[in-house]
Amino acid sequence: MTKGQLAVLMMSAHYGKAVNVQTAVQKMYEAGITSGNKVNGGYPKTYQSFGVNDKVTKSTFVLWMYNYNMNKGKLTVKQPTPPQQNNNNQGNVEKRIPVWVYGRTIYTHYGRTYGTRTQEEYDKAFGIIKAKVEKLKKEGWFTGEHTTYLKALKLHYKEGKRASDYPNDRVMQWGLQVAEHDQDVRYLIEKKGLSVDEVIQLLNMKELSFYLEREAGAKDPLTGKPNSIYDSLVLKQYDCDTTANVYLAIADIMGYDGLIIADKRHAETYVKVRGEWVSGAELMTKNLFTLLEEGSHYILTPPRTGLR
Repeated sequence: MTKGQLAVLMMSAHYGKAVNVQTAVQKMYEAGITSGNKVNGGYPKTYQSFGVNDKVTKSTFVLWMYNYNMNKGKLTVKQPTPPQQNNNNQGNVEKRIPVWVYGRTIYTHYGRTYGTRTQEEYDKAFGIIKAKVEKLKKEGWFTGEHTTYLKALKLHYKEGKRASDYPNDRVMQWGLQVAEHDQDVRYLIEKKGLSVDEVIQLLNMKELSFYLEREAGAKDPLTGKPNSIYDSLVLKQYDCDTTANVYLAIADIMGYDGLIIADKRHAETYVKVRGEWVSGAELMTKNLFTLLEEGSHYILTPPRTGLR
């Protein structure tokens, strides 16, 4: 792929319509996504200095994606006038963030559509997630100890308990052994300063994404086609993409930023916490930029606040 082709793809996706290469180059400059090639010691930012026929390197791709995520607010998109209200009592859509997809505008709460294709799909599916999250927050569910492992985490980090303290309870022995040797959790608590309750909240947020799809009665059609929160929560068909989108919506409602990263076979949501990307409480196995530069993964849904 050439720089010109990538610029056209990025700007066409951003504006929701075909953009020619000349316009794409101009917009890339305007947003500060690139300064083009160096010419005689400077960056003239002309069409000629852009290098439209240059091949895109992995480092250029990662840099452009990062700069786009940081600067896309500089790219003005004219939006049609939104309706005054929706049918699901989720508030006036004029206060929402418009996103242009599939040739139409969807008015969103956090600037994401979670794979939905229409306003009706978004309102229906997001409303299900929002109602559940708000209900569980009031009940204190997110910091609750719903499994042996979660109980063990609190016992280990708050009371200093070890497996040897429970000689007659094999289940709690197992839980405490896992808690004691979970290096990702140890890192988040001891190095990044998270409380045990926040770690438990992160774990429960991910678990809720699976629970919501189970509660909806969603089945895997084994086609790889289900993608959106509407597909799983309303149409009752799930895949890793739907679960990732449900998890991302939960994270947004809970006040976290997140992204969906994917390879050829799987999509996974990671939530940003104290500069780290975690799925539940599991750290990303490699640095995000390394994964992108290696070409093994790509960003399916970018974060709202940048990659770092």
